[in-house]
Amino acid sequence: MSDEVYGVPADKIPTLVRQLEEINENWAKLQPLYKAGVASRDRHALLWELVRRGDYPAWDDPVVWETLASESGMKAASAQDIVDFLSKVSAFDKERDGDDGSHDDYYDDMDGYDSEPPFESFRLARFWPWHLDTMAMHAYAEDRELVEEAAHTFSEDLQQGLQLVRRRFGVIKKEEVADEVVNSLASVDVWQEIPGPIVDWEDGELITLKNNRTGDEREIARRRFLDQFADAPTWGRALLKALGEEHEQLPIFNNLLPAWPFADTEQLANLLEHIKFRSDTPDRIYELMAQRDDEPGALMEIAQIFVEKNKNSIAELVAICAILSAQRRGQPAPTEALEMIEFNALSLPGSHRNAPGGLDALVQALRAIGEEAAIQRFVVGFGHKYYMDRPLIGICAFPDSEDLLARAFDLVEEIATGESGKFNAMNKSVLGLSLVGPSLLDRLVQEFEAADHAVLRDTYRRAILGILADMEEPADEAYDGFISLVNLEDKQVGDGEISREMVEDYLAALKGMPEERAVELIVRDLNVDAPTWPRAIAAVRAFQNPEIFATLFARIAAGHSTKVGDHDWFGEVRGIYNENQDAIKLHLGPVLAKNDDTDLHNTIRGMIGAEVYDDLLASAGTKSEADADQAAKIRRLSEAYFESNPDAGRCSVYLFERGDEPPQQGTLNRIGGRPFGVDASSWPMKNGDDALPMTHLFTLDLKETPGIAALFEEGTRALSLFVRFPGNEAWSPHNADSEVLVFGDDEVQEFEGEMPVGDDQALAFSVEEVEVPSEAFSVQYGTNPALEEIKNSVYQAQAWGGAPVPIWLQSEEYTGTFVMQFDEGFASMSLGDCGIMYVFADTAFGQSH
Repeated sequence: MSDEVYGVPADKIPTLVRQLEEINENWAKLQPLYKAGVASRDRHALLWELVRRGDYPAWDDPVVWETLASESGMKAASAQDIVDFLSKVSAFDKERDGDDGSHDDYYDDMDGYDSEPPFESFRLARFWPWHLDTMAMHAYAEDRELVEEAAHTFSEDLQQGLQLVRRRFGVIKKEEVADEVVNSLASVDVWQEIPGPIVDWEDGELITLKNNRTGDEREIARRRFLDQFADAPTWGRALLKALGEEHEQLPIFNNLLPAWPFADTEQLANLLEHIKFRSDTPDRIYELMAQRDDEPGALMEIAQIFVEKNKNSIAELVAICAILSAQRRGQPAPTEALEMIEFNALSLPGSHRNAPGGLDALVQALRAIGEEAAIQRFVVGFGHKYYMDRPLIGICAFPDSEDLLARAFDLVEEIATGESGKFNAMNKSVLGLSLVGPSLLDRLVQEFEAADHAVLRDTYRRAILGILADMEEPADEAYDGFISLVNLEDKQVGDGEISREMVEDYLAALKGMPEERAVELIVRDLNVDAPTWPRAIAAVRAFQNPEIFATLFARIAAGHSTKVGDHDWFGEVRGIYNENQDAIKLHLGPVLAKNDDTDLHNTIRGMIGAEVYDDLLASAGTKSEADADQAAKIRRLSEAYFESNPDAGRCSVYLFERGDEPPQQGTLNRIGGRPFGVDASSWPMKNGDDALPMTHLFTLDLKETPGIAALFEEGTRALSLFVRFPGNEAWSPHNADSEVLVFGDDEVQEFEGEMPVGDDQALAFSVEEVEVPSEAFSVQYGTNPALEEIKNSVYQAQAWGGAPVPIWLQSEEYTGTFVMQFDEGFASMSLGDCGIMYVFADTAFGQSH
């Protein structure tokens, strides 16, 4: 045995392998190699060398298979290496930390558990892991005969899985693929989805099918892979068989589409029961059902099943299909189908620029029933206690029915003027009226002029705007007054709602008219003498016109805020800046010179960059009003609060920001690197286990933060945080994966000798003290906007400490002596989704979304 393997001494190999086996996350499998100083280019080669020598039984560690099968891994392995590896694989999953396979109490006690759920490898089929497939494809491409000669040494599962490889290489035909293989592929595709990307064979070389992408590219790649193993009827039957399996989750709707033409009545009911309504679901179902030839009576039997199961939306959808089936056959609509129409089988779009899913089929069914009978269903729906507005979306089925329209307008007025009448409560009303189309314009204008209630007038205004947005030809100029966002009368509506619900219609209506006429309307609204004028800024997305820019920036330069409430409409300018830089920068100098609003300066500085911002200021002959950094912002906000509230309580907050240089002499502050105050015997270990050393994450020099130093005994010099890497589970107080150490002036000695984990590379971090209102840390959201803004600004810092209490990401979890909190931008550790690590005098733990 040589003295070294890729730079790792032979006597260190057993420890390295033990560390590899203990890691239960694939992303972390290379960490021990990194810590051992193995060069990046050699890490995958070292793994395969350890496997080749028998030092690392990776065939029993499926967690590492993804790393071994990666592009770098496959470059390091020969066909013989892979064949030898596959011949030793006996299981595809892995228990963790001595787990006995029972995880019923896994989440019961987050403070006490020391086991994790088992690792389950990703499968292409139940008997064929995805990453083993990648290995086998590479081996087969290099030496087909070698793989076939050794195939008898593989487990039965792997021998079955090799059919997927042989088929892609054309060794066997589609009809020779075993039913069990096809059924297993279908089961994975329905319940988990085929993982990817997948290796395939084309024109004598390996290619990668990118079925892990989104959109059309993903679907094309997925279909190309699956179509190699079964024809349409065989695949459809396999999907239906898979659907009959017991699973807790819903199947993947889109992946079941090939099964619909081949389902019998019972299977069709099963398919329908498992659908999950999304915006396009009803239309997809109607399209699929139209391709079948189900009798109306059979469909009504299915609909009745769902009525009995209290799944009325699906029952209604099937009843509509029954009506359409009868219509295609020239038969009268089933009378019992009429009573199932409750206007539930629609999926509302995110914006009413798009028609609701299923509307066309509903309208066709209502007309097939007949106007008189259909209107009675509307009347019943209008009388619903909670969902009286739902039928309004379907009134476009009978745009000429005076009776229906009169009832609809009465209902809209009742809702708008009632106790719950408000902007977003009228969305279905707006959508329903808009869908009737241009024939309703004059009626809507009359109702608008006759109304004397703000919410009702705004409802009619929005409906008119929606119709104008959908018109193919420019509308008469008489309606131009409705193409506006600035003149809404409901003072309770938030501008965020207006942005979500009205802007797309506003832009579409503007684009539908001649530019000169649209510009005139936009300029008019930008000059409106009302605090709502900034809403007209949204129009820059439709027209980047010099006159619009000149008017807009002149208004801003005059000192007018671009905010309405909490919503800053200047964001619309930011959205078009990259495509219109020269035209916009032309106006920014005067704006910056004349308007000293700090938030505006910060916004513009962020939009154009600090260098361009400074140049514009210099050319305008003025100084910056923008905050240079987060500390400056917090200081500005706090000083403004103290000026208005001179008796407010004060506290010092210390802001910490990660640097990119080594620490300077004279400070103990450092991120990573060698710790202070510990030696080989006192280095923190998880559960005291010498094989599980923690990593020094950072040290805070308390001499530079007197407010934090006051929390500790006199003479305490610094605090260090150690965490367990990788697979950190520090998610609750007093966990086993983190440890807080403090030490005094007489213990300020840097660790000497070889560290158990980590390296010498430390980074500096800066410390800045800011005085803030102490009540900012206890303010309840929605009670004091000034304090809330300060609280949010402190929270957004990379790291900070010194306040009386933390700012919790979730709920309060601990009441110990709070020191500081930080995110991943400060210290490199995995904290989950937008996670925060909280450091107390005696423990440290994280929270995440």
